[in-house]
Amino acid sequence: MQYIYGYHELDAAPDSPTSARVQPRRTLSGDTFETAKSSTIGAVLFGEHVAVALVMQAAGSGAKAHTHPKKISRWWPKAMCMPALRATRNA
Repeated sequence: MQYIYGYHELDAAPDSPTSARVQPRRTLSGDTFETAKSSTIGAVLFGEHVAVALVMQAAGSGAKAHTHPKKISRWWPKAMCMPALRATRNA
């Protein structure tokens, strides 16, 4: 049973049994960058009670003005973000 998911390994759903239903990596708010509201790319893992999006948005990109019909929560794992922040600060 797979419990750990790598962002760059989710272009397709894993063939082996997984702890979550996997929606492969794609633009999250549209079919293409031209039609999407945002430049966010990622995969979504659907569990029994929660869905988690593993996403990335390129530096300097953004989103068109839009609203969200439901609450959006963002959680940034400190261990994952700090190396990127240090690299940006020293650049």
